[in-house]
Amino acid sequence: MSSRLRPIAPLTLAFALLLSALTWLIVGPTSVEAAPSLLDQCVTSINDPAFTKAFILTETGFADEAALLSAVASNSWTIQISTGPSWSPTMRGNAPDIYCGDANDNYIQFLDSNPSGSHDFFFGGAGNDTVDYMWDSRFWGGEGNDTINPNRERSIFYGGPGTNTCSDRESTGSYIATCDNNGGPTTPQATLSIADNTMNVGTTLTLTTTGGSGSGSVTFALVSAGSAGCALSGAVLSPTSSGTCTVSATKAGDGTYGSATTGSVTITVSKLTQSALTFTTTATMFGTNLTLSTSGGSGTGTVTYSLTSAGSAGCSLSGAVLSTSSVGSCTVSATKASDSTYNSTTTGTVSITVTAVPTTTTTTTTTVAPALEIVVNAPVANAGQAAQPTIAPTKSTTTTVARTQTTVAPVATTTTVPVSTTTVAPAAPSIASVAPGAAAVTVGDKTETATVERANNQVTVTAGELSATLGSLNKSGDVSALDADGNVRLKSGDVVRIKLAGFQPGSTVEAWLFSTPQLMGTARVGADGIVVGNFTVPKNVPQGSHRIAVVAQTKDGKPATLTVGVMVGEWKKEKSITIWLIILPIIFAILGALVLPATRRRRRNVA
Repeated sequence: MSSRLRPIAPLTLAFALLLSALTWLIVGPTSVEAAPSLLDQCVTSINDPAFTKAFILTETGFADEAALLSAVASNSWTIQISTGPSWSPTMRGNAPDIYCGDANDNYIQFLDSNPSGSHDFFFGGAGNDTVDYMWDSRFWGGEGNDTINPNRERSIFYGGPGTNTCSDRESTGSYIATCDNNGGPTTPQATLSIADNTMNVGTTLTLTTTGGSGSGSVTFALVSAGSAGCALSGAVLSPTSSGTCTVSATKAGDGTYGSATTGSVTITVSKLTQSALTFTTTATMFGTNLTLSTSGGSGTGTVTYSLTSAGSAGCSLSGAVLSTSSVGSCTVSATKASDSTYNSTTTGTVSITVTAVPTTTTTTTTTVAPALEIVVNAPVANAGQAAQPTIAPTKSTTTTVARTQTTVAPVATTTTVPVSTTTVAPAAPSIASVAPGAAAVTVGDKTETATVERANNQVTVTAGELSATLGSLNKSGDVSALDADGNVRLKSGDVVRIKLAGFQPGSTVEAWLFSTPQLMGTARVGADGIVVGNFTVPKNVPQGSHRIAVVAQTKDGKPATLTVGVMVGEWKKEKSITIWLIILPIIFAILGALVLPATRRRRRNVA
């Protein structure tokens, strides 16, 4: 039976080899992990998060792991790792060594150094570690209760969190040793930085940091006041001018991390940017000098001007005065200097336009003279109130009695001409019924007693503190005669001028013609309480007696209405019947004187 099985063995082997080849092709070659380095093994043995590779390299003075391992390979350094409770490392006199403990109680007979400055380093683990003698070396106890006796020649012992013993310390001379029973290895913090190192003059900067590790507090220090004249109060930095100063920040250590500092950091203090600077005027007329001026900018710096191009206007500049030689344009710029707070600023190049002096054209407008002038004065009678301006009526050449009053010429005249508009006309006022030559005055809800006087072809209406003067005007604007009955007489199409003083500024004055109410127009009272308006008597107004009503508002807000009776129609200057009553008897007397003698002569002849 065995002879039959022998031919199968080579086939099996071949199949196995083929399967292996296929596996290699599909999966690839099996990778072999590199063995951990001596430094990795050291850190693993110590088994303390504070004792990292970076920490060991920093303490032993190597730039990187490769440099350390190279020194070990050349036997100038050794890395000796604990092998357990009976560990007995090799003591190399005057040669630097690194001893890596573990969780057991580790014992080293002595740590020594070379006088040239190399040291032995012992990084203990979690056990109770002991060194009998130490010269110019470093011993980190780690956790557990650690002991060094004696501690000599500039050696440093860093006790861990347990109960530590550091005795017989060399404490005099130039070889003083250190016992730091509260120290021990600490993890370096992340890089600590000051967050903001720029600021503006006239402001303060509250210093803050980024980075660092742990729960330690951060404190700041002023390293140098510098050219900015900085002062520091807590974390608030205050400069006195632009420039620089230097500060530092320190973050304290805690149970895990050591302290960290930023070192000296330069703070740059800059001036502020001014607000926009602009020219107030960029146009002038030929033949007129322009004094340049600016608006905007900030601070106390002076403003200077420069001519960037004389241009087509042939400009020249003396200080701030720009002169031109023709119509056209030129360019200038303005600069406001810096001060202790603000940087300088400029307008940039700005074009100045020079135009010709405009030609003045005088236009003469012929205005139809008003046929009736109504002057109304309404002084406020409240005690202590300032005197209100009044308007004098137009005077005729007839001698009149002078009146003492303050005359204010109207500043602005509003002429209202009736036009076709979609605006709804105000409602007609309710006015008194007065005959031609009579008048009525209503102030608020009170009807004032009106007195009408005639003098110098003018009608004067007085009612309480309100007075009004009416007079017909001829084409020359002079006062013309009243009609035979002493009334003001108008024709359709005549212009009525109404002057008011002492009324509510901004209020509206209405002029109405009755009996059938017709709004002749409105005018607005000026800020001085004065208004002058021209109103036209509507066309096709029937002849006969009518009333003109002026509706206004007094200074104290009360409505006031003046109603005046007038006549509309031509005035035929017929002789008064009174004259005929005088003349006719005279004529009869003359006729009688002529007739009686002739009759007597006839009787004598007959006799």
